[in-house]
Amino acid sequence: MGCHEQTVVKHERKSFELNAKWRSLYASALGIEEARLLPQGFVGSKVQVLDVPIIDWNTLMKLNTLEKKSLTDFVAVPNANSECIALVIDDESMSQVSPPGSYIILDPKNKNLEHLGHYVIKYDGTYMFRQIVMDGSIAFQTKSYDKNIKTTINKEFEILGRVTQIVNKI
Repeated sequence: MGCHEQTVVKHERKSFELNAKWRSLYASALGIEEARLLPQGFVGSKVQVLDVPIIDWNTLMKLNTLEKKSLTDFVAVPNANSECIALVIDDESMSQVSPPGSYIILDPKNKNLEHLGHYVIKYDGTYMFRQIVMDGSIAFQTKSYDKNIKTTINKEFEILGRVTQIVNKI
């Protein structure tokens, strides 16, 4: 990776800021996405931290009528907007991107599909968190740890929103 041992130690002890450059280097070296290196509750002079409500996967079907004021569980998320919601990952299918127990931050207003973007979709009656692959057809990656296994979307599907961040439980 080409970094001095003392720099790594300073990052571990949080006495040296883990900026975008270092997140990129560490993510590359560790083979993970940069978003996994954003700490929960990160506060900086230009970063707004918002309490994002945590909802259950079963509540997704009521997303349009959901009263956010009535929710009681929240996670602090940097640079989230007021429309975002958090979902807890409870399976291994996307474990390289977000391990079980982590939160995905969903922006239900952002439904524009982009190649290799992460989304919560409803497909074949099931809500799921997947990476969309657009290479002549639209498909989703079935498992995050095997880029070759894809499911081509050949039925009607619904985009519930784009996953903008992943927050790991510490």
